[in-house]
Amino acid sequence: MDNILDSAESSLAGLVGQREQLKGVKQKMLNIANQLGMSQTVIRLIGKRADQVPFFKESKRFLTYFRTGSYCGAACSLQA
Repeated sequence: MDNILDSAESSLAGLVGQREQLKGVKQKMLNIANQLGMSQTVIRLIGKRADQVPFFKESKRFLTYFRTGSYCGAACSLQA
């Protein structure tokens, strides 16, 4: 049981570290885009698009479920 908890704790710590790295990468990309002269409106639209992608994936899964009667979890993720 201790091994499972240790493994879960290390996995969670790794995910937290990855999240922090990705936040840093996102900030650097926004800074570069700003330096290249992209307007704040374009940068905001890119951010909105990135936020909407998970919603569209889940909508696709939901519609597929009702059309076919089966959930397509991993298969839908690979197609999107």
